[in-house]
Amino acid sequence: MRFKFLKVAGLSVVMVAAGVALRGGFEAARARSDTLAPEPPRPVQRPALRIVAPPPRQDDARSEPAPIRQLPVSGDLPAFVAPGAPGATVVYLHGFCGDPRRIDEWAPTAQRHATVVAIYGDAPCRNRPGRYRFTADMKYLDYRIRRALGSVGKGLG
Repeated sequence: MRFKFLKVAGLSVVMVAAGVALRGGFEAARARSDTLAPEPPRPVQRPALRIVAPPPRQDDARSEPAPIRQLPVSGDLPAFVAPGAPGATVVYLHGFCGDPRRIDEWAPTAQRHATVVAIYGDAPCRNRPGRYRFTADMKYLDYRIRRALGSVGKGLG
């Protein structure tokens, strides 16, 4: 039994020695490993971003934003609308059990750039009367948003 172990150990030493000899010795192997070391990553130089906002129009600075209106949506809860600049619409989806009427806090600023439409979530919140949440049904949400935008288009003319 002892001789079998010595045979295996001896064979292992011979194999390691042969591998080192074939590669040119330990020094050559170490030199090769030094040349194959990966280079450290170079920092990426990105140009600085310049954010340029258009200057406010003179008539925007003087005029008061239109009041927020509540418009009925056929077969759904009403939508809240803050009429604003033509050509763009922002749809506000309130947070979990939130309140779409909270647009009154920030809508006057957004109205300079777009019309803001806020809809209620589609599922009532437990133990929070009058509050709603959005479910994960994206097709139904898309349908409700399109229907609300249609009602807003008719209501604002």
